[in-house]
Amino acid sequence: MTTTPYSVRYLHTADGPVRTIVPDDAPDMTDEEYFDRHPALRELMERWAAEGRQTDA
Repeated sequence: MTTTPYSVRYLHTADGPVRTIVPDDAPDMTDEEYFDRHPALRELMERWAAEGRQTDA
Protein backbone atom coordinates (compact mmCIF):
# COMPACT_ATOMS: atom_id res chain seq x y z
CA MET A 1 0.00 0.00 0.00
CA THR A 2 1.28 3.45 -0.87
CA THR A 3 0.62 6.55 1.13
CA THR A 4 0.04 10.06 -0.15
CA PRO A 5 1.67 12.94 1.70
CA TYR A 6 -0.59 15.91 2.40
CA SER A 7 0.12 19.52 3.22
CA VAL A 8 -1.81 22.48 4.58
CA ARG A 9 -2.27 25.33 2.10
CA TYR A 10 -3.54 28.83 2.83
CA LEU A 11 -5.30 31.06 0.32
CA HIS A 12 -5.28 34.72 1.34
CA THR A 13 -8.38 36.42 -0.08
CA ALA A 14 -9.95 39.85 0.28
CA ASP A 15 -12.40 38.24 2.72
CA GLY A 16 -9.65 36.65 4.81
CA PRO A 17 -7.43 33.57 4.79
CA VAL A 18 -8.81 30.08 4.18
CA ARG A 19 -6.99 26.85 5.00
CA THR A 20 -7.26 23.49 3.27
CA ILE A 21 -5.42 20.17 3.29
CA VAL A 22 -4.41 18.87 -0.13
CA PRO A 23 -2.21 16.12 -1.59
CA ASP A 24 1.37 17.36 -1.55
CA ASP A 25 2.00 16.96 -5.27
CA ALA A 26 4.19 20.07 -5.50
CA PRO A 27 6.08 20.63 -2.22
CA ASP A 28 8.33 23.32 -3.73
CA MET A 29 5.43 25.56 -4.78
CA THR A 30 4.24 28.48 -2.72
CA ASP A 31 0.60 28.45 -1.69
CA GLU A 32 -0.17 31.13 -4.29
CA GLU A 33 1.51 29.13 -7.06
CA TYR A 34 -0.39 26.03 -5.96
CA PHE A 35 -3.77 27.77 -6.28
CA ASP A 36 -2.74 29.26 -9.64
CA ARG A 37 -2.15 25.69 -10.79
CA HIS A 38 -5.55 24.56 -9.42
CA PRO A 39 -8.04 27.31 -10.39
CA ALA A 40 -11.15 25.28 -9.46
CA LEU A 41 -9.84 24.86 -5.92
CA ARG A 42 -9.01 28.59 -5.77
CA GLU A 43 -12.58 29.43 -6.80
CA LEU A 44 -14.04 27.13 -4.15
CA MET A 45 -11.79 28.55 -1.44
CA GLU A 46 -12.62 32.15 -2.43
CA ARG A 47 -16.31 31.26 -2.11
CA TRP A 48 -15.68 29.78 1.33
CA ALA A 49 -13.92 32.96 2.43
CA ALA A 50 -16.83 35.07 1.18
CA GLU A 51 -19.19 32.87 3.22
CA GLY A 52 -17.16 33.52 6.36
CA ARG A 53 -15.27 30.24 6.59
CA GLN A 54 -11.97 31.99 7.25
CA THR A 55 -9.40 30.45 9.52
CA ASP A 56 -6.50 31.98 11.33
CA ALA A 57 -3.43 32.04 9.13
